[in-house]
Amino acid sequence: MIINTGLGLRSQYFQDLLEKKYNSIQWLEFLADQYFEVPEFLLKKLDQLREIYPCVLHSVNLSLASQARISSRYLKFLENLIHRYEPEWISDHLCFSKVGPIFTHDLLPIPWDYKILDRVARRIDLLQTRFKKNFLIENISSYFRFLDSPLSEAEFLKKLTQKTGCGLLLDINNIFVTADNHGESPEPFLQEIPFNSVKQIHLAGAEYHDGLWIDTHSRAVSERVLNCFAEIQAQHGPIPTCLEWDNDLPSFNKILEETQTIQKIIQNPQPKLSAEIEKSNLLFFPNKKIPEKNSKQNSKQNSKQNSESAWINYLTGDPLDLYKIISPTIFPNISPESRAHIYYKSMVGSREKILKKTFKPLSKILEPDLFDGCIFNYANENFVQDFNLNTYGEDFSDYLSQFECTKQFPYLKNLADFCYAWRQVYTQENTPGIYLSFDTPVYEIWKQCQPEYQGILETNYPSGLFEYLLYREGDKVKIKTKPLVFKK
Repeated sequence: MIINTGLGLRSQYFQDLLEKKYNSIQWLEFLADQYFEVPEFLLKKLDQLREIYPCVLHSVNLSLASQARISSRYLKFLENLIHRYEPEWISDHLCFSKVGPIFTHDLLPIPWDYKILDRVARRIDLLQTRFKKNFLIENISSYFRFLDSPLSEAEFLKKLTQKTGCGLLLDINNIFVTADNHGESPEPFLQEIPFNSVKQIHLAGAEYHDGLWIDTHSRAVSERVLNCFAEIQAQHGPIPTCLEWDNDLPSFNKILEETQTIQKIIQNPQPKLSAEIEKSNLLFFPNKKIPEKNSKQNSKQNSKQNSESAWINYLTGDPLDLYKIISPTIFPNISPESRAHIYYKSMVGSREKILKKTFKPLSKILEPDLFDGCIFNYANENFVQDFNLNTYGEDFSDYLSQFECTKQFPYLKNLADFCYAWRQVYTQENTPGIYLSFDTPVYEIWKQCQPEYQGILETNYPSGLFEYLLYREGDKVKIKTKPLVFKK
């Protein structure tokens, strides 16, 4: 049963959660996308945790608002996890996470209009019918809104629950981030949301950069979010609540400290604020007026512009269509360009993160600025066209080869190919082994680029034919060199 406090599962905390059952962590939220197409040894770790904790499944790539149909491959992997782990419910976000062929691996805002409402409702009906599970939809944080949105976000969510019977996953931090970034109070959203449909709450931390709050999941939950949380639990609780922490991961003791705070509030909610919740940035801009939500002129002028097409154009180098349909706020110094760039930066950052993980050994050879620059430029120029982020970077070695500054390392392309193959063998269920052949002893170079190697990096290598078989054995990647000998 899903009650009290849960934790968004991250691999760094597997062992801590297996060693002991904690009173302040009653259940776990599995991030479904991280366990698609992975080898059995990774799923067995989840099996162990599932024996101890009830769970829910949280997705990030259903992209319910997109025009394209949901990938049948994606649905099949999600279905496999549902059958294996029997979650209490499944959830995803009210957003675009795919526009055209591009998987953004980020949560992009949508217009709150009736056409998208009907589309999202049909998708939720499909999911609930197919999986025989209640589906929860989550509110995202936003850095801009679309002009042509005849509904408010809360109205949209309310109508969605009425059409489909789905539940709500209420992210309280996202409510405040969105309110702050538009110079508003969170009160209207909280007054309009149908709390009888709220089945789960998310709590997380945010960071302030260049005039906007960014939903980074990298900090402790703020005091004002906890105050609001206490009010909600006092009036509508108990509602199961999950702590999310995705970046700058702290020690497990800090996680326990946060979950203990959440648990205490659920069991004995005592809000510190009075009836009115803190007014966010309006406190600092008391003389500013919020512009009309939709001027008829602007709405009429921009209604023909498809928001998803505008996103595609923006990502492929033609941003004006998107800028035209972004609603103004009380912060004129923060332009539509700056607001849209937050999403672009986040998308590129996700791609950089996986590239740095895959090609980390190259950082022992290239200067930090050169390594980071190559990673950034590739991520900036190459989109992800699959929901499986682990497969990203297949042609990164070819990309490296075109630069004069990398040609002083003739083995660099081979080493990049070796790194990519290693990651595929480790992370991909359908890639249990890969055969490679090179004209340099890449495996020896790769070993010298590991963190535990303390010697001097060799620079002169013999040429010849060097053959390797990378294969998975349990949770390890093994490497055979020529002559390749296979056990019967």
